[in-house]
Amino acid sequence: MGVLTHSLCIAVLYYAAFSGTSAQLQTSFVCEGKTLTIECPSGTTIDVEDALYGRDRGPSVCNHRSIRVTSGCKASTSLSRVRDACQGETSCQISASNRVFGDPCVGTYKFLRVEYKCISTELQTSLVCEGKTLTIECPSGTYIDVEYALYGRDRGPSVCNHPSIRVTSCCQSSTSLSRVWNACQGETSCQISASNHVFGDPCVNTYKFLRVEYKCRSVRRARVCESGNLSLHCPYGQVLNIVGASYGRNAGSEVCPSPSIRQISNCRAASSSHVVSSACNGKNACHVSANNGVFGDPCVGTYKYLEVEYSCN
Repeated sequence: MGVLTHSLCIAVLYYAAFSGTSAQLQTSFVCEGKTLTIECPSGTTIDVEDALYGRDRGPSVCNHRSIRVTSGCKASTSLSRVRDACQGETSCQISASNRVFGDPCVGTYKFLRVEYKCISTELQTSLVCEGKTLTIECPSGTYIDVEYALYGRDRGPSVCNHPSIRVTSCCQSSTSLSRVWNACQGETSCQISASNHVFGDPCVNTYKFLRVEYKCRSVRRARVCESGNLSLHCPYGQVLNIVGASYGRNAGSEVCPSPSIRQISNCRAASSSHVVSSACNGKNACHVSANNGVFGDPCVGTYKYLEVEYSCN
């Protein structure tokens, strides 16, 4: 029970202020036959906004004697090919060639132009006061990965000041993480109400707030508690690629709460990734049971969970 008490009353010592400002749109281009290189700073990843392989202007860009078309020349594969190569990466390279994109205007010298942003992969924090609705949005091609959530109060009137603040510590709904996870995990955007109706009331007569710490990632993460079944699926026409998997436990009672939590480190079944990859890789959808019969028992007497990172290709 010591682990349970500590997890419920833990005070977060940092507060990452989320400015809400968007990353700056950047443009890179190369002439036909060259290779385009895109690089983002450490701590950010590429978010491709638009791409054109072809030509939509005259000789002011990539001048050449073979320019027969100056508008309406764009390969239909422009955006998909660039996203396949670059989306979610820190750096990428792609050849500006008919071999990669096809030839949208035969006999015309073309170019590749890519518009993109460098999106932060650092931990972000969003907060709303009780009675409001929290909205989280990640850029296209990235997904919300919830790291922590608190509905309650762990500080004084400096946050969401109100006449009714009777408790300033150890006020956290036990459903904080699970409710936010269910609403937001793996989504591009989500909304959740900061209310007792959703989370219960961890400290009656104290005005509370909802704080969520998350990252925008290019891979999705899914989780199911022991004895449950994990279902993964991709949009039509895409297949699963398992990035990693873990059956065991590396977190306290904030994840899959239980009175049976004796070990929270070095608890991971060695078969985790192999089992999930064998069941899911290359499929549009799959189901995996989270139990000792499937994975073995890496920490006897501890209530476990299965967590999987994956992408849709």
